[in-house]
Amino acid sequence: MGAGGVSWRRFRMATTCREPLAQEFDLDVLVIGAGYGGFDAAKHAAEHGLRSAIVEARELGGTCVNRGCVPSKALLAASGRVRELNDQARLTRLGIHSGGVRAERQPMADHARKLVDTMRASMGKTLQRLGVQVLEGRGRLRGPHGVVVRSARGIEREITAAHVIVATGSEPFVPRGIMLDGHTVFTSDEALTLSWLPPWIAIVGSGYIGLEFADIYTALGCEVTLVEALDQLMPSFDADIRKLATRHLIEARDIETYTGVLASKVTPGSPVKVELRHAASKELVDTLEVDGVLGRGGRDGQAHVGPCRRRPGHCGGGEYPWPWAHHGLPKYSSRHLHPSRDQFRGAHPGGGPGGGQEAGV
Repeated sequence: MGAGGVSWRRFRMATTCREPLAQEFDLDVLVIGAGYGGFDAAKHAAEHGLRSAIVEARELGGTCVNRGCVPSKALLAASGRVRELNDQARLTRLGIHSGGVRAERQPMADHARKLVDTMRASMGKTLQRLGVQVLEGRGRLRGPHGVVVRSARGIEREITAAHVIVATGSEPFVPRGIMLDGHTVFTSDEALTLSWLPPWIAIVGSGYIGLEFADIYTALGCEVTLVEALDQLMPSFDADIRKLATRHLIEARDIETYTGVLASKVTPGSPVKVELRHAASKELVDTLEVDGVLGRGGRDGQAHVGPCRRRPGHCGGGEYPWPWAHHGLPKYSSRHLHPSRDQFRGAHPGGGPGGGQEAGV
């Protein structure tokens, strides 16, 4: 059974019979969020004859296409070529002699952005071909079947749908004590622009995002320090993968590491000052003075259930808490239509690191 007592079997019958659902609603399926999870859900619904639309306040593609997988892998590929061509010892063994490689930061960033633009345009054409309307704005759930869409100009309109799919994705999570200025202390979103290359950069967290940027920065000649609050690097990784990653991505790159240590206070400036404290005892361990800090602790959900617990104006990038915690709503996550679990991390009460964000962010 789905939330609110709507069975998955009944929904599958509706999506396979290619007949519109009850006409008292404006739409059969309304998807909140146009990341890959929301895009695939709307695409799948439209392909099965359902009247579908997507609410999105930013770009099509969400985090994955615009600020995640696509641009980061493009930068990894480009910086990896630089690393290979500067590996004189390996090239010599292969009988190749090179005078070294000079990498230009801006063309690399432009290359990543062009790939993003191409993928986003392709997604838009697909939705247009299938007749899926993209509604620009933020969504707020109202009752079991209503979604209020608020445009950037503040104009609101309510749209009803037989089924609402929440696929709102995530945003960078910044640990307490880290002050961002977007230049010397920044998140992974800003790092993707490669606006500058800090000679020495500290990266807070050793998950896959931290490792990717450590690889990019070291390939481009930066000195990197990884700061991990838990007792071992890559704590969420499989043990065998962790062992290989440590050997090839940490030790081979000559990266300085701290484990069991919190970056308790990060102050932007030149240099950036980083206070490191023991995670358990909170005793001061060290103070670093670096050129830049990638201050992130993973990604946090953007859907808020119940009263907003953040300061006013900061509910998932918008102004609305979501009033649907206790309505017994017939809602579906995007993974009910397509197995893209990474695109939908929940929208569960509390909106923690595995939760969602305000609709359409």
